[in-house]
Amino acid sequence: MRLHVHTPLIVQVAVNIPASEDAWIIMVPAIAYTTEGVQELRWRLVALLGLTLLIAGWIAYRIYKSGVSDVTPEDIRQFSKQLAAAFMTGKYSLYDSLGIVAQQTPNPKLKGAILDVRSRLSHKGPFYEAMAQYPEVFSSEFVFAVKYGAQMACVNSVLLQLSREWPDDPHQRWDIVRGIIKRLAVEKLNDSDPFVRRWALRALAEVRAKESIPHILPLLNDPHPKVREETKKTLQQLGYKSG
Repeated sequence: MRLHVHTPLIVQVAVNIPASEDAWIIMVPAIAYTTEGVQELRWRLVALLGLTLLIAGWIAYRIYKSGVSDVTPEDIRQFSKQLAAAFMTGKYSLYDSLGIVAQQTPNPKLKGAILDVRSRLSHKGPFYEAMAQYPEVFSSEFVFAVKYGAQMACVNSVLLQLSREWPDDPHQRWDIVRGIIKRLAVEKLNDSDPFVRRWALRALAEVRAKESIPHILPLLNDPHPKVREETKKTLQQLGYKSG
């Protein structure tokens, strides 16, 4: 056997084949026995290991996703019902209520999202903003309903109505949420808290409830200046023109 090194990274191996009179040369790529060659081999092995780990991680993720059930409309209805029930006892904080609901939730995807939302409560911002971080679990319509329910101090009522009316058809979600928020907002226009009245006005503007204008007009004479200001803004957004 004769070794002929022509480049720093290539070794040629010439092998005489006894069964033939001709000498055959088999070209075998190999890493040259030099410091540079060893380093090159080491980096190639590291790159190959990294690629292998990346592929293995992707396969594991796909297996995990295939084994996790999607969150169904019935899951959302049950979540709404259980959270409202925990709130109404008056015994539990929001943090504790979410923990109780998570324990009662069989769907692992929904349960994980609930626990993640619960863990975010220590950060600044209302809990519906934490829910918005999981759009594959809590749709924008659901988060919208919870947001205005919380700001109008009637989140229990919102959750209870969602537990009964949340539709199976995603295309019906906005109509359901709009109806719930509009009804509650009209009621909250007469709330004793000016903060709640202002948010009720904002809610009616958001759901484009032009039919609620007769209920809004009396607030032009609200004793609170910020409510009067919000009333004018809401009427403008709904296209109302005086006179």
